[in-house]
Amino acid sequence: MTWLAVTAFLRKWVLPVLTFGITLPVWVFLVAGAWLYFDKASAVRTAVDKAVTKLVAGAEIEALQAKLDEERRIREWSDNKAAEANRIAETERRAREELETNLALSAIDDRKKKDDLVQIEARPTPDGCRVDQFLLERMRNR
Repeated sequence: MTWLAVTAFLRKWVLPVLTFGITLPVWVFLVAGAWLYFDKASAVRTAVDKAVTKLVAGAEIEALQAKLDEERRIREWSDNKAAEANRIAETERRAREELETNLALSAIDDRKKKDDLVQIEARPTPDGCRVDQFLLERMRNR
């Protein structure tokens, strides 16, 4: 292969690949990659490494802070839901107590009315099945 053929090959295939890029040519990335690979001890490399470390640490701190904020928001929401559930449970408990009290009072009232009815039924009927004074007073009071 002649030098002319190699040059033509480089111009036709390699040069377009090396100069292709969206904002920077590919060769800039290759040079930067080679510099990062071979130059490990220079002051510029050390400064870049420190800057990258600070940037990464700052991003990690921001991410952890965002996570902490979100966990606090979720905790506050769950605490509010628990407080709401406790309020509902307390309301239900009070309603059940009131219902039990009313049920007990109703049972006592029912028992009293049954006793009164038994007493009324146990009384002898007045002469001629007329309304006597006792029945008349009960009709007026109730």
